[in-house]
Amino acid sequence: MKRLPYLSVALISALALAYEILLMKLFGIIQWHHFAYMIISLALLGYGASGTFLALARERLLKYFPYAYVGNIALFGLSSMLCFIVAQQIPFNPLELLWERTQLFWLFGLYLLLVLPFFFAANAIGLVFIRYRSDISGLYGADLLGAGLGSLGILILFYLFFPESILQLISLLGLLSAAIAIREI
Repeated sequence: MKRLPYLSVALISALALAYEILLMKLFGIIQWHHFAYMIISLALLGYGASGTFLALARERLLKYFPYAYVGNIALFGLSSMLCFIVAQQIPFNPLELLWERTQLFWLFGLYLLLVLPFFFAANAIGLVFIRYRSDISGLYGADLLGAGLGSLGILILFYLFFPESILQLISLLGLLSAAIAIREI
């Protein structure tokens, strides 16, 4: 009987949603609250770009499925922390956006950088859906359950920890999810 990666799918889905909400909170603190909501479009862009990538590289990725799946989860864990740290070095100032053209360049750089974790999470989930398409209902259920728990869990974590500590926790749990994925597949 084959094992399906229910736990790692649920975990990566939970972490991606928790990361999205955390970024909204962090951007609400660091930038204007108006820019906090751009995170929703970043997540959608990451998932959409992943779908295009998976459509183009499907056969090659399926050939190396275990490596691609675990690798994308590990890249999510690493990039969730690193991309945010690097994004803090970008001198984006929303107050200058209307008259300083370079601010558009910095905003574009923020988008490119912060979309990466969502791209990797979506790659992992999409790869599982492609690989185990005959068992998609259970895997989709794990994905939805994880997303729901991640959305609820992050709200609880906001009461217990500072946002930057939560960012570290998400990154570490992403790497733990990669280790779990190794055992599942």
